[in-house]
Amino acid sequence: MAKKGEQMRRYYSIILIGLSIVGYFFYFSNRYVIGVPTEHSKCLEARYFIIDTWDKNVKEGDLVSFYMNVDNHFYPEGLPWVKKVAAGPNSTVKVTPKYVQREGAAAIPLDMEYMLRVLLMDNPIGTPADYTKTHELGSDDYFVVGETLNSYDSRFWGPISKDDIRGKAYAIF
Repeated sequence: MAKKGEQMRRYYSIILIGLSIVGYFFYFSNRYVIGVPTEHSKCLEARYFIIDTWDKNVKEGDLVSFYMNVDNHFYPEGLPWVKKVAAGPNSTVKVTPKYVQREGAAAIPLDMEYMLRVLLMDNPIGTPADYTKTHELGSDDYFVVGETLNSYDSRFWGPISKDDIRGKAYAIF
């Protein structure tokens, strides 16, 4: 009889461990997504990201995944993107051909002229002077930028809406 009781405990332990593994799998697969940028959109130093779809509270300096729902010349609406938050709601952002600066913060050096030369090859979208402006962000707006010369970001198409945020992103490598 003692052997039968030990076998039952062993079976229950295996079932409990199996259910725990399945539960954790469903939890992580519902909450987290792996993000891999396409070859043409390498605008951040990292190449792989984990996106926490339950955490949409982002602040300046965070990486954010969002759906591109801003009318632009090159990409269809609805594509998922990952960028760095340069400014949050109710901020004033100054954009020049050489930098982006949130009022009261240090400038982020980003050279727009290289990207405009690349973009102008096929699509006339303007000159650096066309993009030198000040953005007054609304209560649900975020200004996002990349980290490389190839970054097509809010400098060109303006802020994103909080409603388009997919989740906070974390660089893996």
